[in-house]
Amino acid sequence: MIGDRLIIEADGMQNHDDRAADPDGPSLRHTDLQRDARAAALGHETLRFDHAIIIHHWGVVEAAVLARVATGPRLA
Repeated sequence: MIGDRLIIEADGMQNHDDRAADPDGPSLRHTDLQRDARAAALGHETLRFDHAIIIHHWGVVEAAVLARVATGPRLA
């Protein structure tokens, strides 16, 4: 959590396996989107990054977070 409303989510490599948690249950992506929606209903914003972008394109992640913090109220 940054400030009082920005959530940063880092998805691990296991999130690439759509049904890793339970083959008969909701996908991990679906579960993440539900959590994001619940957070949004409470006034939070989520920036979500997967393993590959964090490891191989850190500059993109850093730029996105810094830009959002710079433009968002109660985030700086």
